[in-house]
Amino acid sequence: ALTERTTHRLAEELLERQRLARRPSVVGIIDSRSADGFAGQRLIDLDERGFAVRIPTSNTHAGSHLFAGVRRMEASNSITTYAGPRVSFGLSQAVSRTAVLDARFSRWAIDDGGDAITQAVGGLTVKTSDRWRASASVEREPLFENLQTIDRRIVATGFTGGVDRESPMNSLRIRAGRHSLSDDNTRQRAGATFTQALSERLIDT
Repeated sequence: ALTERTTHRLAEELLERQRLARRPSVVGIIDSRSADGFAGQRLIDLDERGFAVRIPTSNTHAGSHLFAGVRRMEASNSITTYAGPRVSFGLSQAVSRTAVLDARFSRWAIDDGGDAITQAVGGLTVKTSDRWRASASVEREPLFENLQTIDRRIVATGFTGGVDRESPMNSLRIRAGRHSLSDDNTRQRAGATFTQALSERLIDT
């Protein structure tokens, strides 16, 4: 009985999130990240502040929406600072009851007099069963690992594939990808994330 109550409550929360996803929304963005190198040398500080607007495009598919955002992005270390506006656009569109197409584009106009840095991603997600989804995407992404990669405008071009499993009590996310860098290097990535909800008894105590 305890498991049934927990599953029922989590299912209701999922339905509520889907209902809210069908409403237009405005999101504030505050994102700060940093990375240190050898002997504590600061490689990069990244700071983004702005907002994004999300507009649903379907009353029947919660995942179908348009979004647009604008923010000020700043990248710096102890010597140099790059800053400028970053605009982004995107579309997520259900093409059937089980498949969703995604497209995202962003452009960062840096104040160093060089070319703007662009990012573009296109992907497809297919729901293979009630709990499983498979996804694949083609990507062109800039590297923000340090100020040298930004100054040289190094970008990674390649693909990422993955699978997701979701249930009321837990979720599993697996991703793997391979990208060619504009400096003639290659990058490969793989990762997995597992999330387990607490039981009703632990939540109530």
